[in-house]
Amino acid sequence: MVSLDGGNTIIGTEFIKLFATGSSNLATESYVNTAIINGGGGGTGTTDLTNYYNKTETDALLNNKYNKSETDTLLNNKYNKSETDTLLNDKLNINNPQDMSGTLRLGHIDGLSKIILNGVASSRDFYVYGDGEVNGNHLVASLDSSGYIKGSNIQSNTFNALNTNDILFQSNNDTYLQYDVSATKIVASKLIQCGGNLKTQEIDTIAPLDLVIKRNGVDYITLADGQIQFNQPTNLAITPDLSNCVKLTGEASQTIAGNVVVGGTLNTNTLNSNGNSDIVLQRNGVEYMKLEGTLQAVEMTKGVKSNTYDSIGNADVNFRRNTTDFFYLRNNTLDLNTGISLSTDGATVNEISSKTATNLVIQRAGIDYITLTDGQIQFNQPTNLATGGDTSNCVKYTGETLQTIEGDVVIGGGAQFGSFDLTVNGTTYFGQINTRFTASTIKVPLQLLPGVLTKFKRQFAITS
Repeated sequence: MVSLDGGNTIIGTEFIKLFATGSSNLATESYVNTAIINGGGGGTGTTDLTNYYNKTETDALLNNKYNKSETDTLLNNKYNKSETDTLLNDKLNINNPQDMSGTLRLGHIDGLSKIILNGVASSRDFYVYGDGEVNGNHLVASLDSSGYIKGSNIQSNTFNALNTNDILFQSNNDTYLQYDVSATKIVASKLIQCGGNLKTQEIDTIAPLDLVIKRNGVDYITLADGQIQFNQPTNLAITPDLSNCVKLTGEASQTIAGNVVVGGTLNTNTLNSNGNSDIVLQRNGVEYMKLEGTLQAVEMTKGVKSNTYDSIGNADVNFRRNTTDFFYLRNNTLDLNTGISLSTDGATVNEISSKTATNLVIQRAGIDYITLTDGQIQFNQPTNLATGGDTSNCVKYTGETLQTIEGDVVIGGGAQFGSFDLTVNGTTYFGQINTRFTASTIKVPLQLLPGVLTKFKRQFAITS
């Protein structure tokens, strides 16, 4: 049955046959049957139908599709037109700022997503070409910067350098604090102000300058070149060990119970003992000098070397050994103590004199050799010049062999002798008593007689 829908549409409930009555392009029944046999589409018996579904494949394909009921259920769970329009009206506008609530997740499936702002590409997962701002906490595993990190407050448990480099703390490009890696120390280029306790193993200056410790801008302690200078009076108000406290110059004296170690020069006007004790001067633990209290003496245990020894004022100088005086330096005199002998390998002196009007004895190995008695030289041993010198004026000792003196013989020691005799073998040949000359027989060789007479006249003032 065929009916019209009131327009140009023909509705047929059964198969409709169309017969060509003129030049119409409608297919005839014969044409359709032939086309179906040939596979449709106007093909021929030789048409390649490899890429087309046959009836069996078409039925299998349609059996795997949603039926009407399933399609209705599926579509009921989807957005309708109104909901879709609303969703599209609220879509993200890439040309204008958009507000969004909820969670934005990118790359939670494959982990390959990136956020790139103001750029085209980047090897980073998050890349911003420009400035960024985070008004809350920004938690990162590590924060790398090719330039600088700027902030009003930076909090961290650890500050570490990039590779082996120094860490600088600067203000307006002026370094205040530097961690010097090569020297393994922190260098403070400016003053350090500490409001609490400062604990350190060493405090040093960055140059050969004084180190000043101040309180409220006032100098208290200065570490100058080789000395500690106290600029204020010292007073320990706590209960410490006072034995090692050093008083300021001008303060009262103090007692140091321990050792005082001075690495430089010790300047003092008076060196005194701590109580009635000896003062010992040592070098490297070895005693060199002691101010001994019992004997009230300065003991030099390692010897004394000096270019000049002088007394304290115009006083005698005593030289002792084991409390016994050996010799004295008195006014222009070197005196040996009684019972002290002078022994030397050699001496050069201008004068030897006895201490008092006593004999001066020159000994060798305890034996008297020469005695200077009252007015004469006494030879206590035979005289013998073995040096080959001038023996003409040597006087032989009694009992020695005869000798010849080739020169004048002066008998008499001066004006104190009023008389003298010339005695040979007990016989007096001539003599002088006061001003009178007496003689016995004198034998003189004839050829020497004129000279002898002349010398006798001159020597003894004989005028005729």
